Amino acid sequence: MELGPDIRVNCISPGMVRTEVYSHMEDSLREKMYKATGESLPIKRVGLPKEIAESIIFTITNGYMTGKVIDIDGGHMIRQYATH
Repeated sequence: MELGPDIRVNCISPGMVRTEVYSHMEDSLREKMYKATGESLPIKRVGLPKEIAESIIFTITNGYMTGKVIDIDGGHMIRQYATH
C-alpha cells in the first residue's frame, strides 16, 4: 500500500525446476529425484527454467498486478486438497 501506485511488488514462487543448482549431484540420483518429485505432482513432472522465466515476464509486463505471490510449482500447493 505504501509503494503504490509507482512501485508494484509481486513474488514468483517456483517449485522444483531442472537447473544447475542440482549439478553437484550424481546424474542418476538427480534424475531419480526429478522423477520422484514429478510423479508426486499433478502435472507429473518438474519445471523447466523457461516456464519460470515466462511467469516473470508476465509479472513484469502486467502493469495492473501487484501484491501477488504466484506459485509456479506443478500443482504442489494443491496436493493438500487431493481426495484420493
